Amino acid sequence: MNPRSMGALAGRSLSPALGAVLGAGLVTLLAVLVAWPVLALLGPARAAAAAGPVLTGLATTALVALVSTLVTVSVAGALAYLATRARGAPSRALVVAMALPLVLPPFAAALALRIGLDAVGAAPVSAVGGMLAVCVAQIVSLLPFAFAIIGNTMRRIDVELEDAAVSLGAAPATALGRVTLVLARPGVGCAALVVLALALADVASPLAVGSAAPFLSVRVVAAAHEGDIALAAAGSLALAVPCLIVWIAALRAGWTRLGALPIELATRPVPPSTRATARAGVVMVVATGALLGVYALVPVAGLRAPVGTPIAHVVATVGASLRVAVAVALVGAMLAFAFSVVAARLPIPAARRLAWLGFATAGVPGVAIALGYLVAFDVTAASAPLWMPIAALATWKLPAAVALLTRRMRALDPALEEVAVSLGADNAAVARRIVAPLLAPALAATFLDLVVQALASASLLLLVATGISASASALTRVAAGDVAGSATLVTGLAVVTVLVVLVRAWLAPREPLALLPA
Repeated sequence: MNPRSMGALAGRSLSPALGAVLGAGLVTLLAVLVAWPVLALLGPARAAAAAGPVLTGLATTALVALVSTLVTVSVAGALAYLATRARGAPSRALVVAMALPLVLPPFAAALALRIGLDAVGAAPVSAVGGMLAVCVAQIVSLLPFAFAIIGNTMRRIDVELEDAAVSLGAAPATALGRVTLVLARPGVGCAALVVLALALADVASPLAVGSAAPFLSVRVVAAAHEGDIALAAAGSLALAVPCLIVWIAALRAGWTRLGALPIELATRPVPPSTRATARAGVVMVVATGALLGVYALVPVAGLRAPVGTPIAHVVATVGASLRVAVAVALVGAMLAFAFSVVAARLPIPAARRLAWLGFATAGVPGVAIALGYLVAFDVTAASAPLWMPIAALATWKLPAAVALLTRRMRALDPALEEVAVSLGADNAAVARRIVAPLLAPALAATFLDLVVQALASASLLLLVATGISASASALTRVAAGDVAGSATLVTGLAVVTVLVVLVRAWLAPREPLALLPA
């Protein structure tokens, strides 16, 4: 696409014909890269010998996911309330600490738990112990997502309503229950749906913890590695259906508006009657220290790893991951930009429907997409071409990128473009001098966010590209019992990821961090 036509896209409303062509192209692309691979699983799934293992695994997964969701939302709600009603360093430190798990591999909390359990000789060998360990790992790793959604909801509640209730004689607890929680109910519901969808699809935590419980995602991976494609396909579809339903419900509940960090703190004065006390500050400090302490176990174990995990191997593996991540980010950023242009410039409801297609891709579990690619394109994990994981990751990670760019695209003032055109500027000049500078921070943030997500991705790459993913390699190692080697890889990956996040903060300090676990 030449600069002149790109300027037309980024400018005022798209013409119906151009919008129809671009929209049809994006729908076709998603159909080929997401829908077709998943639907391709229907064939082998019919040949599954028995439904018993699938149903048992689904029941175990659902039980642990429900418990994790309940505890995660409760803890996140309490911390979000304190963070949005307090001032000073404790609340800011808590928000920063909550962002840490978003940029690490999704099994980092489970790996830290495994390190701690191994240190005290309490490995979760039983099914019940394994379920409990996975539940704890999911709570720690998914806490930031619920914290962000509920925190952004709490921030939008007018604290003067709480102050009015207290001034009329209501106890603080009564005001909290009858005013704050009632107004925060939509955000709490959205947080619960997001956490439930992510917990259902979680394959990394059970593998990293080494649970003996029959989690469905783990059975899918094991069946795929053993060559039982029928059982793996049946399990993938059984997992994909509830995950997709819950994720779509989360989108309808407002994830695109609420699921971002950092939370804006103290945007207006908080009345003394509703302000968090010094005791609340202590709670936030303890929560921050506990979260940082858990994740600190990983680099400590990595630095103490035996000589059998050479630095050269870590550098080579992380370097390969970085190259793939950059390719994923380039493809994903272009797709997200195209979706945002159509979503922002096409008339409603066409734009809304197309944007929803871009958001819905994250509802399909990564193991289902990976297995679908192997079946649809008739390849094995060893022979899968490099474009396959790149295309799969780029489409799977679209939602956060589309949400960010669509918001920024809709925020552009059309009057600026109209004035430039009326003064004789062509579409290319408008795009170069007005649209590009205004969208540059959002585009930079989108690109770097996709780099971070591709670096951390494990579940999708577990079946198609373990050799080129440091995260998937680390997960495979810890599942095989090499905890120290896994910690070394995760530590090296974390160093690169933190550097990318720092560059992002420098280039786009005002853009929110909206990531999904991998």
